[in-house]
Amino acid sequence: MGGAGAGATVAGTIAVEVTAADPVGVGSLTVTVAGPVAEALVDTDPSPERFAATWTTTGAAEGAVVLTAEATDREANVTRSGRRWW
Repeated sequence: MGGAGAGATVAGTIAVEVTAADPVGVGSLTVTVAGPVAEALVDTDPSPERFAATWTTTGAAEGAVVLTAEATDREANVTRSGRRWW
């Protein structure tokens, strides 16, 4: 998961980039934001192996948030990875 490092303080508009790989192929890749306000980010990359979005923190409540990427391969196996930001 690209962007600010884990535990970083972020503000404004943040670029979120995620890449997934799997021997049988990636079927889907999503990213969600969990914290004071939960939301799903909208992927602007058409490739199932890459996720690109911007997250606007303006107006969000202060506090820790966790961005979680979830990749599903073509055999329906799911893997999750998260990063906590402040």
